[in-house]
This record gives sequence, C-alpha cells and structure tokens, in this order.
Amino acid sequence: MLLLDSRDGTVLRRLTVGADPYALAVNPRTGLIAMADQAEDIVRLLDGRSGTVRAWTRLGGIPWALTVDGESERILVAWGSAVSVLDTRAGRVRSTTAVGPMPRMLIADGRTGRAFVVDQADDTVRVLDARTGQAVAIAKLGGQPPRRSRSTRRGAGCTWPISTAT
Repeated sequence: MLLLDSRDGTVLRRLTVGADPYALAVNPRTGLIAMADQAEDIVRLLDGRSGTVRAWTRLGGIPWALTVDGESERILVAWGSAVSVLDTRAGRVRSTTAVGPMPRMLIADGRTGRAFVVDQADDTVRVLDARTGQAVAIAKLGGQPPRRSRSTRRGAGCTWPISTAT
C-alpha cells in the first residue's frame, strides 16, 4: 500500500499491510485509514501520518466495503451478510446487524447520521443508523443498474430506480 500526498500524488511511504488489501476508507478529520484485508478477514486501522497499524479486528467473513462516519467517529464494514460498526479508538466491534446476503456497497452521510448499504443479491438499499448499525428503512431497487428515469429518487449523490413494493 502507498501513502500519497493528496495535493500532488507524491509517494510518502510504502507500507506492507496484509496479504489482500481490498477496500479503504479515510477519516479526513483525523487521518485514520481503515483497510479491509480479504485474505485474513481483517479490518486494520492505520495512522494516516505514520502508516502504523493502531488496531485490527477480525470479522466473521470477507470484508467487502468500508465507510467512515466522521461525526460519530465510527467505521462501518460490510462483510458476509452483515454490517459491523467499529469503534475507531480500539478497533472493537460495537454492533453487528444482518443486512442481506451480499452487501457490497456502503456509504455514510455524516450530516444525517445514516449509512446506506446496497445488497447485490436481494436488490435492496438498507438505511442504517450509522452510530448503532440498526436498520431504519429498506428500499427495493428496480432490479436494474442505476439509471435516470421518471421514477427515480436522488440522494447522497446518486440516482436509482425505486420500487414501492416492500
């Protein structure tokens, strides 16, 4: 893994962290980097300035996606068929919520305190409370890739077809 200067892309450091680094999430306020290692089913928390591993957490399955909720200082990890909320200080799992068979995309909205999980297998977007990880709503997607149409809703910078069926 490379630590880069975000202003000009200069390589600051080369790091050896894990066998199969897959996903990254960065807290721009603290510089904390969360890195998912799929070979070891681990999420590592790294200091973004020094590159040192501050903590790591072994999950019960392959971590697919990460996001940072900067307001609550939590990291959310989509893995297996669940989303876990990690404490950024110690790297411990605070809660785990079943979300569907294949959660593959995850993003947090610090303004609303919500996280959005897209499940590839059951064609849903689950809305979670980013602090607790608990589901607060489920939206069924239209069964097609995101596109613009008359029956779309916009949110968090993306547009997707929405089905009103539950």
